Order: sequence, then C-alpha cells, then structure tokens
Amino acid sequence: MNQGGRFSLTAILLFTLCFMTLSWAQNGTIANRETADPEKTGYARWIKITIKGGPGGNDNLDDNFQGMKFVVDLNLDFDNNETTHTEDVYEVRGSEGDIKSTPSGSKDYDPVFYLPIRGDHTDYWDGFGYPTHIMPRVKLETSGQLRVGTAPFQYPIGIDSGFEICMDGISPMIRTAFYYDDGSGHTAPVGGVHPGNMVAFDGFIDRIDIIWSEPMRTTNTAVLVGMFTGLGATVFGYEPVGIWVIPDSMKTRFTFYVISTQPNTGISPALTYAPPPAAADRFREAYMTQYPLKQLKYAEAQSRAVTDRAGPVITKSWTTRAMRRQPLNLALTSRRIVVKFSEPILLSTVNGGVDFTVITTVTSPYTNNITAIVSPVAPTTSSDTYIFQLTTPFATGNEVGTVQFSANGVVSDVLGNWNGQSSAPIPPPLPAFSNGLIITI
Repeated sequence: MNQGGRFSLTAILLFTLCFMTLSWAQNGTIANRETADPEKTGYARWIKITIKGGPGGNDNLDDNFQGMKFVVDLNLDFDNNETTHTEDVYEVRGSEGDIKSTPSGSKDYDPVFYLPIRGDHTDYWDGFGYPTHIMPRVKLETSGQLRVGTAPFQYPIGIDSGFEICMDGISPMIRTAFYYDDGSGHTAPVGGVHPGNMVAFDGFIDRIDIIWSEPMRTTNTAVLVGMFTGLGATVFGYEPVGIWVIPDSMKTRFTFYVISTQPNTGISPALTYAPPPAAADRFREAYMTQYPLKQLKYAEAQSRAVTDRAGPVITKSWTTRAMRRQPLNLALTSRRIVVKFSEPILLSTVNGGVDFTVITTVTSPYTNNITAIVSPVAPTTSSDTYIFQLTTPFATGNEVGTVQFSANGVVSDVLGNWNGQSSAPIPPPLPAFSNGLIITI
C-alpha cells in the first residue's frame, strides 16, 4: 500500500473513532415534563415525559423501560422540597411495568412516555384522583435500557441531577355535573310558557352544578347565550347569572339555574361548554401553576354527562279498564288507575297503599287505598308508568280524584334519588322535604 493509501485509511479510522467517541459521549435528554389527563377524566392522572434525541438521531424511543427509575414528589404543598412530606414521594420503575409508552399500555415508539400519579393520603385526594393544578416534581435516577433514535444514532437518556418541576399540562375540565329539582332558582312562572324554577319537587329541573377539576377564577359569573347547551328540548332557558360556591377554599363548584317547560327529572343529558368570545367571560383557572411561568389556562370546549340528582314525582294519573273494550260494569269493579311518574322508579321500593294517598269520588274525603300493583311485575325492575288496583269499586265511568305520595322518601328512581328529598349541596339552602304535588285523577 502506498503512502497516500495508508494516510487515507488512517484518516478514516481516526474520523470513525472520533465520531463513535462523540456519539457515546452524548445522551438523549428530557425535553419536557408536564401533568397530563389524556383520558379526559378531570384528574391529574399522569406525568408526561417528552424525550429529545442526541446528535444525528431522531426522537423516537424503543419503549424498553427495563431498569429505568424515576422518583416522584407530588409537591402538593408547592414548596419544592421532597423532604417536607416524605409520604408524597414514591418511586416509579420500568421493570415493574409502571412506566407506560401510552396510558393504555400499548407501545407507539414516539418521543413520549407516562409516569402514574399516585397517592390517596392528602386533602387533595377525593377518592379518584388529584386536581389538575398540582405541580409534581420528578427526578430520573436511572435511565435503564431505554434508547432514543435509530441505529447507528441511538443514545441512552441522561439522568437528572435533582428534582425538576412539571409544567401544568391540563386545562381546567368539568369533572362532574349534576342537576336538581330543588326550587332554588329565581324565575317566576309565565302562564302558558313555563312554570319557573322556584318550586321544589315538581318534576322540573331547576339547577345545574358543575364541578371543575381545579380552583377557578370566580369573577366570571355570566351564563351567556350559547355558553351551555345539550340539556335537551325540555329546558326552556338559562338564568343569566350563576354563583360560585367555595367550600374549603376550593373554588370548584359553579351553580347556575335553568327553566324547564315539562317534567324532565330522569333525563340523561350531556352538557356542552363553548368558550365565549370575550376572555373575561371564559372560565379560567385561578392559579398560575405553570413552570416556568406561562399564561393562565382557560377551559376549552368540552362536554360532560349530567348526573340525575332529582327524585321522581307524580306527573299525571287517570282511570283505566283492565282490558280493551271491557264492559263498563266490569271496568268499575276492576277499580284501576294509572300513575305516571317523571322518570322510572324502582319496583322494589313501591309498597302500594303505604306509598300513595288516593282519594276518589266514591270514598271522598277518605282514601281509596291501593290493594295491588297490576303493572309492572317482575322481572321488570323499574318503570315510569304504574297501574294500581284500588279497594273500592268506582261508581260511574266519570270517577275522579287525587293521588299524592303519602310521605317523602318512600319511592326511589334507579339512581337512588328519593321522592320529595334533595341531596343538593348547600348553599343555596335545601328545600323542606315534601310529599309532592297533589295530582288530579
């Protein structure tokens, strides 16, 4: 080999050695740490870690988390000191399957993976998770076998020298929503249009509570046209101003009032929030928990199922024959009435004559007690329409009367809401429990 050839080979070997030395001296790095709620639960469930690849490589991970270990400080007191509350510090190990490429556990080989947010021993925990404004701190102590990039540009992940604060990656969310028939509204009835929202236990939804996933700014109370939709055709309108309720300094419950046009307890709507054009009218988090400091987060457009917290009411009643074209004399003897409710009630909670006060023409002013439930029967478990047999036969085909619950708390809907009782949190004040309206037969 001539001298030029030897020089070229030497140069190539030196270049390769330098490149390999440079490559092995470099690591992938953690580009971002932030809280995440990809399942849209309204809780801070995950810490999302984003990796940046080394020189010459891409940012894709091989999703091999064996040997990787993070230490997490929940930092619920925001003091950035892991020694203050050691019960809020825990380890997350890839070898135990705790580090996830995706929350579902499937691998996608992108630059992102997730650490679980754990713990159930603080005031912030409500039995399901933590509010979305918390600022955990994380420290990568061992990178393990995880590599970023593709051959020949694959690198391990550089470990942390100390704890790093996670950014707030979750916008405020409606965690839960409930409706009530508690008469707590402020709108008087308008004849022929709507009954208002000031009467409790009439079967008309009066109030909506939305519970946000974190403390919120409480200066915006306007309920603007188009801000909330999805409650259905039975809701006539919204009162223009709501109220914030602040239990235990957690500014999370916003209450607003609706006007319904027909009995609607028992509906299963999905409330949709659309941010209004003006920033001052949008729901926004109360605290700036991003790190480093960024703009406060506003709630984005979202929907949430509204849970029924209103008990059943009697909406109408009428006499009926035992069968079609039954002769009048037999129909009078069969002595049956139909009672219609605002929603299905559990058959197991209905105890006939004990639960209802029925007065008909032949017994007035005394009761014509229920002696049997004709319909529904097992295996049916619930219905919004019941047929009862009374004690005293009717005198004529024009028999009339009234029916009312005999007391509050005697029958229940399928969600455990009892008639004439309210489970609404205060304020506003709870209504007095009631037997409900007297309905004409």
